Amino acid sequence: MTFYGLDFTHAKCMGTEKFPSPEEVITVHIPQWNQIFMDEEIGEDVGKPYKKKEVFYDTLIYAKNAQINASELYIDHPYMLERKEIKAYIKGFADYNSSGLGLIYLVEALNRSEKYLSVWVVFFDKKTGDVLLSEPIRSKGKGRHFDDYWRNAFLEMFDTSAKEYKAWKKIYN
Repeated sequence: MTFYGLDFTHAKCMGTEKFPSPEEVITVHIPQWNQIFMDEEIGEDVGKPYKKKEVFYDTLIYAKNAQINASELYIDHPYMLERKEIKAYIKGFADYNSSGLGLIYLVEALNRSEKYLSVWVVFFDKKTGDVLLSEPIRSKGKGRHFDDYWRNAFLEMFDTSAKEYKAWKKIYN
């Protein structure tokens, strides 16, 4: 399995009076949040809940996240991705010279007003870009400081995906 990390290219932030500048979120916090899954708390265990022993890391998402338009990151209205948008976006990851399973956490929303993080867990065929499984997860943050709050939300999202994976597999297989 190839793990691509947290993809914020479609993410929106709401309740932003408690957020730092969008530029700081893009250049400082998004890379830090991705590190949770690359080498800090989770690192080598990212494949464990999905029964994947070999996990390769592709950092393509780092470059994509760095290109986020800061003026479009913060909004003041509800926002949701649709499955058809996700499918169209993931098609762009197709690599006919590659094979295997890809996993990406497509971040949908960081909503401080309503106190939730929303992320789509997306498994796809790397060769064709076909989505094999896409399921949304909402989690809550904890902590007084911005970093702690969202770090805990991402950790809870990972734990929830681990618990839900068995049920998802029954639905998608």
